[in-house]
Amino acid sequence: VVKDTYGINEYKILACENVVLGLRGDSTAVYDSQDAYIEVTVPIKNVNTGAVTGVMVAGIPTVDLEREFTVMRHKSQLLCVVFFSIILLGSAVLSYFLSKPVKRLGESFGKVSKGHIDTDIPIEGFTETREISKNYNNLLVQLRKNEESRQEFVSNASHELKTPLSS
Repeated sequence: VVKDTYGINEYKILACENVVLGLRGDSTAVYDSQDAYIEVTVPIKNVNTGAVTGVMVAGIPTVDLEREFTVMRHKSQLLCVVFFSIILLGSAVLSYFLSKPVKRLGESFGKVSKGHIDTDIPIEGFTETREISKNYNNLLVQLRKNEESRQEFVSNASHELKTPLSS
């Protein structure tokens, strides 16, 4: 070992499988989950000849990385919960505003089914709701005309039945 960041292994011989593979020209990357470290070996080659003249070994403990991954995982889970809550709340608000004109239509249908055909419903809301409201109001106008015709017919028939036939 020529240079050790911490000065612990300088000028010592490090003989392990990855160093031997590096001397043969192979790069390695090992993650040891039991001892919690990552070790990478890369062969050092002579620029002119291409011959391997040494091996660079880099190792790092993963305890800090694992702690950071845990923190990041918790933060991402929290963000998911927050985004889901925002989406849920937005859906509820949107649902309320979308269903409001439909509820008004339903209430008006209920009034008509009880015989109250004298009030038009306001034409507002989204395009489809406005179209339904417009057609519904046209239906109410036709129902009113039919009701007036029926009442006129009943009135005329009643009058004709009350007056004697003169011819």
